[in-house]
Amino acid sequence: MAVGVANVTSPNYASADYTLGPFKLKVRRITFDSSYPTGGEVVLASQVGLQNIVMVLPTVASNAAGTLGYPLFGKPNSTGSQCALLPLASGANAGDPLPEETNAADLALFSADVWFVGH
Repeated sequence: MAVGVANVTSPNYASADYTLGPFKLKVRRITFDSSYPTGGEVVLASQVGLQNIVMVLPTVASNAAGTLGYPLFGKPNSTGSQCALLPLASGANAGDPLPEETNAADLALFSADVWFVGH
């Protein structure tokens, strides 16, 4: 399955597209699906309006009520043609590093506004 990618139209943003020096910055709402794949959900540069992704500034994927959430890690590939978004689960003990969420986890109720930087 695949994530949903949409322009952000909330009044919190004056625009979803910005220019930052030589870079373009695209804010997109990412909606996860019901079967998370190990290694991350793939977002193509073309899905967010870029030719390549240089950096991803993820936030927290939360449910609609904002009462549950997953911190996100964004990882562009070596060519910038796509990136993987990985939701992180809680560590087993306080102070443990956060592991990637498990394969096939149901994240259908979670979405996040993610900032994609590129050209």
